[in-house]
Amino acid sequence: MSACAKCGSPLQDGSYYCEKCGAPLQLSAVSASHADIERLLSEAHLLRLQGQTDEAIALCTRVLNLDATNAAAPSLLGDIYREQEDYREALGWYKLAVQLNPANTADRRKLDEMIDRVFRGVRQEADQTAAIALNPNGPPAAQYQPAAPPAPRRNLLMGIQPIHVVIACTVLAMAVGLLLLLGPAGHAQRTADVPTKPMPQPSRATDPAMDPSTGTEANAGSATVADPTPESATPRVSPPPSDKIEGGGTRIDGLPGLIVTQENGKRVIKKDPNPPPIVNNGPGAEVAPYPVTDTQMSADEVARQTGQLQVALQHRLKEKAPYATLRSLSLDPRSATATIDFTIPRTQSSLTAKQALLYIGFNLIWAGLDTTRSVKTFTLRGYTTQQGDEATLALIADVQPAQADLARTAADYRTIAGYLAQPWWRSDLAPVQL
Repeated sequence: MSACAKCGSPLQDGSYYCEKCGAPLQLSAVSASHADIERLLSEAHLLRLQGQTDEAIALCTRVLNLDATNAAAPSLLGDIYREQEDYREALGWYKLAVQLNPANTADRRKLDEMIDRVFRGVRQEADQTAAIALNPNGPPAAQYQPAAPPAPRRNLLMGIQPIHVVIACTVLAMAVGLLLLLGPAGHAQRTADVPTKPMPQPSRATDPAMDPSTGTEANAGSATVADPTPESATPRVSPPPSDKIEGGGTRIDGLPGLIVTQENGKRVIKKDPNPPPIVNNGPGAEVAPYPVTDTQMSADEVARQTGQLQVALQHRLKEKAPYATLRSLSLDPRSATATIDFTIPRTQSSLTAKQALLYIGFNLIWAGLDTTRSVKTFTLRGYTTQQGDEATLALIADVQPAQADLARTAADYRTIAGYLAQPWWRSDLAPVQL
C-alpha cells in the first residue's frame, strides 16, 4: 500500500486522491494499466460534466503522462477548451488527437470547426486593424465587419434579343410623337380654344324648378358654398381648404375657422389658432325671393322628396363635413316641414360647438334648397357628442327657405344665427357670443 506524498496517509488501492487531504497521487503511485487509464478518463468525463474542469484537465494530463499515445485524452481536452471558448487551445488538442487516431472522423470535424473559428477571428482582427489604421477617428473596432465579397457582374447585353430592340424603337417613336403634339404650336391652339371665363354649372341634385308664372327656370340663388353659380350668391364666409396645420389638427372643408384633431382616440373640434383670411366678396346683388311650390303633396310625393333630400344631404356632409353624421330626415306633408337631425363630433369649447352647428346645419339646408321647392320650413335639430360618446341635443330652430337663401351671403356666424327662427340652444351654448 502506498502513502500520500503530502500528508503521509496510507492510500487505498484503486484511489487517485488522498482521502484525508484531497491531494492527487504522484504519477509513480498510479498503475499504468489499461484499466486504470480507462478509470482516469471516466472520472475526467464525470468531473467535466460536473463543471470541475480544472480537475478534469489534471486527470487528462495524467493519462497523457502515463500513455502518450492515448488519443481519447487530447480529444477530451479539446472538448473542455471548446466549451470554455478557448478555440486556439482546443485546436491544438484536436490536432494531437487526430494525429494519434486519424480514423476518428468526429475529431476531424471538431478540428475543422476550430480551424474555421480561429482563422475567421484572425481575418476579422486583421480587417478591424486595417480599418482603424485608415480611419483612427472612426467607430470602435468591434463595429467593423468584414466586407462581403462583391457579387459577380452580369453582362446585360448578352440577354438582349431582337424583339427587345423592336419594342424599344416603337416606344421611342411614340414618345417623340407625343412631344410633338404637346409642342408650342399645339399649346397655343389649345389655349385659343379655351374660353376666358368658365361657364357656371348648376349644383342642384335634380333638375331646376320652373317658375309656373313665366315658364322659365327660377333664379333662386341656387349656388352652394363649395360651388357658387351666380357671383352675387357666393358665400362671404368661405370654408378654408382641407389642410394640415402646425401643432396638429386638420382644417375641414365646411368648418371655417375650426380644426379637427384626435385627443385620447376621440375626434375633437377646436378653434383654428391661425385661421386663413375670410373671403369677403361684398354685398353683391340682392337675392331674389325663394319660390316655394304650394301644391299639396301626396304620399308618393312625400316618399320621393324624402329620398331625394336624403341623398342630397348625405352627399353634402360627405363633401363638406365628413366627420358629421345625419341622424334622421323627415318630411311633414301637412306643413311641408323638413326636420333635419344631425350630429357633430365632440368639441373643445362651447364657441366651436355653436359655430359648427350653425355652419353644418345651414349647409344641409342649402343642399335641401338645391334639391326641392316643396319645403316651406326647415327645422334643424343639432346634437353634439359629449365626453362619454353620448350625443345630446344642443340646437333646435326653424329656418324659412328665403331666410336660408339670404344666409348664403352672410359675413359671419352672428349674421347666420340671425336667420334662425325661435332658436333653442342648450344651456351651455345659449350665453356664448358668436
